[in-house]
Amino acid sequence: MKYFVMFYHAPGSGSTLLTSILNANPNCMISNQQFILNDIENYTQESLFNIIEDGTSRYNFKDTVKIPHVPKQEITVIGDKTGHRSLLLLNEHPRKLGELREVVKVPIKSILIVRNPFDVLATWSKNEYEVKQKKGIETTYRKELDTVIKEYIILNDTIEKLKKSENMLTVRHEYVITRMHNTLEEVANFLEISFDPIWRDNVRNSVWRKPRITRKRVPWTPNQRGIIYNLISKYDWLKGYDFGPTCGGCSK
Repeated sequence: MKYFVMFYHAPGSGSTLLTSILNANPNCMISNQQFILNDIENYTQESLFNIIEDGTSRYNFKDTVKIPHVPKQEITVIGDKTGHRSLLLLNEHPRKLGELREVVKVPIKSILIVRNPFDVLATWSKNEYEVKQKKGIETTYRKELDTVIKEYIILNDTIEKLKKSENMLTVRHEYVITRMHNTLEEVANFLEISFDPIWRDNVRNSVWRKPRITRKRVPWTPNQRGIIYNLISKYDWLKGYDFGPTCGGCSK
């Protein structure tokens, strides 16, 4: 094994899709939401790898993101996609990353998955709103959007800290769809895995044709939009995004 890979992102960034794509590669074993950082200090290398293997089943992925697998060859990269909770945990307990290194005993590489923040926050807040509605909890779209914006700021602040020390590749969700060949090749080179043509074609035949634009599904106040534009100007990995329609809001 060459590398252990970590995934950093906000909810609704397309992380499950990319995880499924990598898990279908002949050299990768990537689990979906095994929450390994929570109790990393209690794992051995063998027990951690067993947990990850258990989480690679196609039943761990939604039907909409399932990619046909290429038969496994030598596994050189393993990892776990636990969602934005990894970032929240590392914000509070940065030592967890060092403990992970001690357990896996190989270099760690990180993939930052980003999507137009207006789409991310609209999807995220709408999901939160609908969950609370089903539970009978009184809320509004504006309240939920304010809440997830605050958490989104924390996530990006944590990413900024991690980028100073971690070997991190930024992958734009929109480019996984609109520039698939180049994006897959870039990820394959970063992780030093096979750019298998059957794998590439399986991805091309499985992934939807256009990025999903969700930003208009919730109402935005001018202040909320202004906060997001400030974040876009602050962080390099968000540069080029806006509320416009082109490439899912990605002008780069």
